[in-house]
Amino acid sequence: MNLDINKKLDELLSIKYETETVEFKEAKKTFAFDDLGKYFSALSNEANLHNEKYAWLVFGVEDKKHNIVGTNCKNDDKSLLALKEEMGKQTTGNLTFIEIHKCFRKNKNNEEKRILVFQIPAAPCGMPVAFKRMYYGRDGMVRDYEHFYCPLIVSAEKVKAKIRNLTYRYMTGDSIFPKETLQYDPYIIREALNNAIAHQDYSKAGRITVQEHEDDYLIFCNCGDFIPGSIKNVLKAEYSASNYRNLLKQKEEFNSHRNDPVKEQVKEQVKEQANVQENVQEKGANVQENVQEKTREEMILNLLQNNNTISIRELAEQLNMTAKTIQRDLDKLKSQNLIRRIGPDKGGHWEVIKK
Repeated sequence: MNLDINKKLDELLSIKYETETVEFKEAKKTFAFDDLGKYFSALSNEANLHNEKYAWLVFGVEDKKHNIVGTNCKNDDKSLLALKEEMGKQTTGNLTFIEIHKCFRKNKNNEEKRILVFQIPAAPCGMPVAFKRMYYGRDGMVRDYEHFYCPLIVSAEKVKAKIRNLTYRYMTGDSIFPKETLQYDPYIIREALNNAIAHQDYSKAGRITVQEHEDDYLIFCNCGDFIPGSIKNVLKAEYSASNYRNLLKQKEEFNSHRNDPVKEQVKEQVKEQANVQENVQEKGANVQENVQEKTREEMILNLLQNNNTISIRELAEQLNMTAKTIQRDLDKLKSQNLIRRIGPDKGGHWEVIKK
C-alpha cells in the first residue's frame, strides 16, 4: 500500500503531545548520528511493544508546540541514502529506516520549510533492536538483553542469575533487627523456567523469552501450551501423553519407562520385525515388503487400541513413517474390516473391531 506522506505528516502534527512512537526534533542544521541511532533503537522497540508497524521521527518541527521551523540536516539525496546505509550497519539485524521522506510546509511567516519524516520499522517480535550493541527505550534507559542457547536446562540457571532479584529489609514488631527477603522466590523462578522448557513446542522452532518489568513482575513465554491440556488430565492415573513435541524427550521416553507395557510391546514387535526381515531376505523383496507392512499394521492396531484419538501425524511420528504411508495402512485396515472411524477427522475416534 502506497503511503501518502503529506497526509501522514498532517496526522502526526495534529497530535497534541509526543507519544512512545512519535518524536519531533528541530534539527535546524544538523543532528548527531549517535543520537539519531539511539532514537532509532528506542522508537523501534516501543513500536513493537505498542503493536505498531512503524514509529516516526520528524525533523524540522518543535517538539512541544509543533511549530514548523524547517531543517537543513542531510540536505541532499546522496546524504540521506548514506545515512540509511550507515544506520543498517549499526543496528540489530541490519535494520534501517523504511524511508526518509521529504516534505514541505509553510511556517507562521508563510515561508516554505523543508521537513524530514523518518519512517522507522517496529522491532521484530522477541528481538529488540540495539544501536551499537546497546538497547534503548523511549525513556532513554539502556535495556539489558541476552540470548542463551542449548542445553536449555543449563541456560535456565544463567537466565535466573541474570534476573535482578533485590533483597528487601523490613522491620517487624517483635524485633529491633530487620528481616530480609528476596524480591522473587528463587524456587518459583526456576519452576517457571523449567516449565517453559518442558512444555515448549519445539516443532515451531520458537524461542522461550523472559521479560523483567520495572514495576516488579516477570513474564515467561514459550511457543506451545500445557501438553496434557489441563491439570485434570494429569491427575488421571491412566494418563499418558500420546506424543512428545521434543524429539530428544521422545527418544528418551521410548528408551525408558520399561514398565510401560504398550511401549515394550511395540519395541518387541520392532525386534521381531528385524528378525523376520533377516530370515526372508533370500526370498525376494516382495516377501520382505509384505512382512514389513503386516508388522506395521499390527503396531498401528496396538496404538489405536491404547489411544483411540491418536492422529495420523502422531502415528507417523511414533512409527517413523510418512503420513501418506500411515494413511494407506489405515485404508487397508478399514477395507479388511479391522478398524473403523467414528465421527469426523477432527473430534472423532478410532474403533478396533475385535474378531
